[in-house]
Amino acid sequence: MAHVHPLLVVAPSTEVLDVLGHLPLSVDEEARAARMVRAEDAVDFRAAHLLARRALALATGTEDGELVPAQSCAGCGGPHGRPHVAGHPDVHVAWAHTRGAVAVVVAGVPCGVDVERTGGRPVPPRVVDRTLTADEAALVRSSSRPQLAFLEAWGIKESLVKAGQGDLATQHRRTVVGPDGLRSPGESDRTTARIRVRTSPVRALDALVRVDHDPGVTTVALLVGSDVEPQRVDLTTGVSATSHVTTFERPPRP
Repeated sequence: MAHVHPLLVVAPSTEVLDVLGHLPLSVDEEARAARMVRAEDAVDFRAAHLLARRALALATGTEDGELVPAQSCAGCGGPHGRPHVAGHPDVHVAWAHTRGAVAVVVAGVPCGVDVERTGGRPVPPRVVDRTLTADEAALVRSSSRPQLAFLEAWGIKESLVKAGQGDLATQHRRTVVGPDGLRSPGESDRTTARIRVRTSPVRALDALVRVDHDPGVTTVALLVGSDVEPQRVDLTTGVSATSHVTTFERPPRP
């Protein structure tokens, strides 16, 4: 079994390509990128998959590209779906990308991550009501920064999906903000919390959540059943990036 140091890497897509563009992607990955209509989507896709290779190397002490993530849909068998590392069931990886930014989390337990652009239009009330429980929506609206509070709640639910804990429709009925979840969503630029999510009337799962609000993006990383916070590390050096705040400028439209 590989020793996995849980970590989180967040970086601009173009920077990832500059640093890791020499690493090859698989035939399936290149084919998926080539089918994308918008060039910027292909950039973000490639960046996420390359960053996953670097994050896996940093988390396990291996060389870049030695551990390669793969995807295989349980339904159709296609090269998509929840990623895994062949031959290493103890290594878990998840990624996310938004326009111009990517994030990857690696851990020894099921994990998930979400990254979202900030600074745009406020989230419409109907979206808040449709995606959160009534109690969660009330707490989000009462936050001093409701937009960021919503992204924290949404990010946890997205991350639970990526950690293999059901689909989004299931998460919408689960409480992740409140007494057993995040208690002060949106109030801090750096937050780590242990939450308990009720998955049925008689079952619950414990998870550790890390939230980072950087200028331009919000990142939420979630580790199921972990007591160890994922360390945020720098893309190029691999050292702690806790004190380093990256500004994610919105890339111009082509």
